Amino acid sequence: MGLSLALSGAESATLVEIDPATAELARDNARRNGVAAAVLTADVADVGRPGLGEEMRDAFDLVVANPPFDAVGRFRASPQADRARAHAAGEGLAEIWVRAAARLLRPGGHAVMIHRPEAIGELVAAFGGRFGDLRLKPVQARADGPAIRLLVSARKGRRGALTLSPPFVLHGPDGAVTLEAHAVQRGQATLPL
Repeated sequence: MGLSLALSGAESATLVEIDPATAELARDNARRNGVAAAVLTADVADVGRPGLGEEMRDAFDLVVANPPFDAVGRFRASPQADRARAHAAGEGLAEIWVRAAARLLRPGGHAVMIHRPEAIGELVAAFGGRFGDLRLKPVQARADGPAIRLLVSARKGRRGALTLSPPFVLHGPDGAVTLEAHAVQRGQATLPL
């Protein structure tokens, strides 16, 4: 996600990836695409703390997060440890990621996270107190189906009511990708939150 944002015009990008092999792939992709992106191999829970990127504290305008969000035991875990870690969330992981975003963002900075819709209560609680202007946008495979993901957007240190935005629908009745989803995939439009 960070590389996509950098390709769409961000001045700079700093990516945090816990898995060394995936971090190296991100570095290689950045080089191949001519993107100036720093890739830090670390656990997001530790970034911005003393000894690991302390200079990144209160340094960013935007933090985008795609944390692992499948509850441990909810699905059969991959036998590969790195893949299992990338998908399975331990208890309280949303709180850990929101805390990390709060450490890294400047006052008024914008946090965006994608998560499971079932975690709405946990997400609202995690963002509450540190963030305001909380916006929730359901992502649906089809207009007549349930949300399959939830996009959460909030501003550090701001006040503002929680807003439930209209859903972002991926596929039309015929199964084809919607025009809106196609435009976002191609970098021709941004996802309205």
